[in-house]
Amino acid sequence: MTAIDKFFEIANAKGRIDEAAVAEIYDQLDAIPSEGLVGSWKGTSLDTGHPAHERLLEVSWAGKDFHSIDDVDPVIIYDDSGKRVVSEEFGKARIRQVIFRDVATASMVYDKLAIIDSFRRVTDDIVLGAMDSRDLNVHGTYYFYLTRNRD
Repeated sequence: MTAIDKFFEIANAKGRIDEAAVAEIYDQLDAIPSEGLVGSWKGTSLDTGHPAHERLLEVSWAGKDFHSIDDVDPVIIYDDSGKRVVSEEFGKARIRQVIFRDVATASMVYDKLAIIDSFRRVTDDIVLGAMDSRDLNVHGTYYFYLTRNRD
């Protein structure tokens, strides 16, 4: 079974997912160039028990919008009417190539939080993300994936 096959298996799993299993898949996926993230993306949280999973459920996380390399809305949420809106709480971000888990790949660096999200390619329209946070690393790595909005 390929890493991509394994990704789709965990993406469709119900309930808690083993963090080590997600990390193993992440490590087998290819890096992506920074330009590959530009666009609007729907976010899906993977429940490995990390507190970021619950936090994003609480705020009705919708995804991320990468307007350009230097202009990113890192957390888009759904408002009460179901419309995608920018969450001001998380500020802005930008994309940079960062070495994470020994691979240089497109990463989103938050402007006001000690968080870097690094991405690996699943398909042209799906990326697996890993959140590295100085404040939350005691809980392990938070994993999620983004699906490109084609609307």
